[in-house]
Amino acid sequence: KGRFLGLRDDVERLLTVASVSVNAAVKGEALSGSVRESLAMGVPAVASDISGNSEIVKDGVTGLLFPPGDHAALAERLQAVLADPGLREKFSKSSVSLVSSGFTTAIMARRTLDYYRELLAARAR
Repeated sequence: KGRFLGLRDDVERLLTVASVSVNAAVKGEALSGSVRESLAMGVPAVASDISGNSEIVKDGVTGLLFPPGDHAALAERLQAVLADPGLREKFSKSSVSLVSSGFTTAIMARRTLDYYRELLAARAR
């Protein structure tokens, strides 16, 4: 049973009781903040296999990916994660490790700044 909660200011508290996080976007987007937040809190993700999601959700490691728009595949992956506490625990540990080693806000900000510096340097040549 799932509920859509809308815009919230208590996301961290809600994630402490979540079993799984879902991102079912059908078109590419930048790295999803909601997926990153979930994984940082150790909540496994089931996400559509689009550009931003596949950067951080490592299929079978930090969560499960499914083809965009494939509702049956989404349901199957959700059932797999929800039915297996051991799998959720494995994904949870891997998720926290992945986010803390490469996707913290500080690391992402530094990478963005470095990218803009490279663009400016290339333009100056």
